[in-house]
Amino acid sequence: MNGYELHSRVAPRSFSNSPYESETTLPAASLVAVVLAGGLSRRMGRMDKAFLLLNGQTLLQRVLGRLSPQVATIMINANGEAAHFASFALPVVTDCRPHHPGPLAGIEAALLASNADWLLSIPVDLPFLPLDLAERLLMRADANTELVIAAGPTGRHPVVGLWSRCLLPAISATLGHSSPRLFDWIEEKRYVVADFPLRDDGIDPFFNINYPHDLDVAQSLLSKGIDATIKQENDSMTRCTAWKDSHG
Repeated sequence: MNGYELHSRVAPRSFSNSPYESETTLPAASLVAVVLAGGLSRRMGRMDKAFLLLNGQTLLQRVLGRLSPQVATIMINANGEAAHFASFALPVVTDCRPHHPGPLAGIEAALLASNADWLLSIPVDLPFLPLDLAERLLMRADANTELVIAAGPTGRHPVVGLWSRCLLPAISATLGHSSPRLFDWIEEKRYVVADFPLRDDGIDPFFNINYPHDLDVAQSLLSKGIDATIKQENDSMTRCTAWKDSHG
């Protein structure tokens, strides 16, 4: 069985022992997430980022491996041939808008494809995605919040966010007449920020692959063992997958 098939049937977990106390009633293990893999990748020479190799894995495999212990259901937003993603056994949703208007269109498509009250969005080019991302974003959400975005040492990352379903009408209305810059669009919404520090090994958790050189840098970090927590994280992901197998 493909390991990713577990995502849509995992039982909710209790986070009562977590150091992070969420203000929502939604456990992270009930959360729906979308991996945004529908961009044009102009800075990568229009290569499909999802299938770029890093340390023997595609970027999509690596992101899914880090995200899957954190949520119940994962969708992939992609605007290419859906058959390319068949091996992952995950729902693939395409933008409802022509001309690739950006990540907001992928978020719209994912909200339309699910009935989730909250949607976690993740770009496919974050190889060091935090393993406690969902939990810490949920910690910042409450009834007065429409959006929670992540911020790292280099600034805010609005594409890494927790989106309330109540934003769907505004997203659709905006995309009906424009393709806004995401930073500008969120300034009109009720959003809060969840801060993430540098990892213990000094890596920015939101280091992203925009240029070919970035892929080389990420590979160097992994190959030289600078990613000091990689074995511990792999062990953690293995334990979570085993938990899902036994509770599926």
